[in-house]
Amino acid sequence: MSESIVASPLLSSIAGLEYGFVSNHTPQGKDAHDRAEAVTATVKQVHGNHLAWATGLEKKERDADAIATLEPGLTVGVYSADCSPVLIAALDVKGQALGVMAVHAGWRGTAKGIVGEGFADFHGRLAGQGPLRYVAVIGPCISFESFEVGEEVVEAFPGSLENGLARFDREHEGKKKFFFNLPGENARQLRDAAALNSADLELEVLDRCTLKEKELFPSYRRDAKNAGRLLSYIGFRR
Repeated sequence: MSESIVASPLLSSIAGLEYGFVSNHTPQGKDAHDRAEAVTATVKQVHGNHLAWATGLEKKERDADAIATLEPGLTVGVYSADCSPVLIAALDVKGQALGVMAVHAGWRGTAKGIVGEGFADFHGRLAGQGPLRYVAVIGPCISFESFEVGEEVVEAFPGSLENGLARFDREHEGKKKFFFNLPGENARQLRDAAALNSADLELEVLDRCTLKEKELFPSYRRDAKNAGRLLSYIGFRR
């Protein structure tokens, strides 16, 4: 599988690692999406903070918003249409992958700490494998400048106004409107989780906005029920 809409220089630099961001948003992309989907293990996403471990190909059988595997040749993935997809690989001292994880992080799952919780579980399962290095990429999602939210979203992230991950925009019909940095908050949580677990992490954030780039990406905020889905997947071979 090598038909990704966008490339991650970081993930592309890892030998034996397979990944992609493919969308059924357009007729041209649907075939690539369907080919990738057929061989990718997925979960039933519920905007929670649970990680499921896969040992074989499964399709939306378990409630979870992250899926990981230690099985070479098995691809895992998540769907999104504005939410942040996060792909992570654990590498040994030789730079070979030992495990991979895909995370679906919308604002509700992010408020529950899905990225940090998932990383802690992933790292814990790999403990004892020797020194590890983690590489991660936050894929295409709604950008800071496009994600206008209500006060309830900002309140779900205490300190986000003070640390610059949210900013006040305007007041409309008595309700306060803000912008929220979803990829930025997930990056913060992932870095914090790595530091808490004394893990070596290299993180890349792809600056691609699903709302703005309507020719490439699906967006629920833009297209509502007519939005397609972006499948973000990752796997490895030894």
